[in-house]
Amino acid sequence: MPPLRTCLILPVRAGRVLLGHKLRGFGAGKIVGIGGKVEPGESLEQAAVRELAEEAGLIVDPADAQLAAYLDFRFPHRPEWDMTSQVFVVRRWAGQVRACEEIRPEWFAVDAPPFARMWDENRVWLPHVLRGERVELQATYGADNDRLTEVSLRVVQQVTRGV
Repeated sequence: MPPLRTCLILPVRAGRVLLGHKLRGFGAGKIVGIGGKVEPGESLEQAAVRELAEEAGLIVDPADAQLAAYLDFRFPHRPEWDMTSQVFVVRRWAGQVRACEEIRPEWFAVDAPPFARMWDENRVWLPHVLRGERVELQATYGADNDRLTEVSLRVVQQVTRGV
């Protein structure tokens, strides 16, 4: 079974990044990037923009979504959790941040994300993306499905994997 295809979108402005407290579903209790599944017929940019509108109330032109990362997650002890994710950064949007049933958005300083409350691999890739770099990451989680056992990160000129 191929891994689930997902996307994340990170609004960044004035030294802050918008993340969300996951209230239900996969990752409940963690702070996560805003995003979700790519629906049939959607481009990656369209999916990221749709998820941001649904989960946080911000409206973005898909042309403003800049591809910043390709993430490949493996959960050998829960293979149904395997997924890939493309990460976009946006610096322009309209609307006001609001919560939904699934996510409660919150702004965090780009130099101090709440890593202790996030998925383990965020410590590896997120600082690079918040510095404006592009990365490709492969991460494998251990038997607890919470801590990394293997991780590989490459800083790249352009993200090409998964596109």
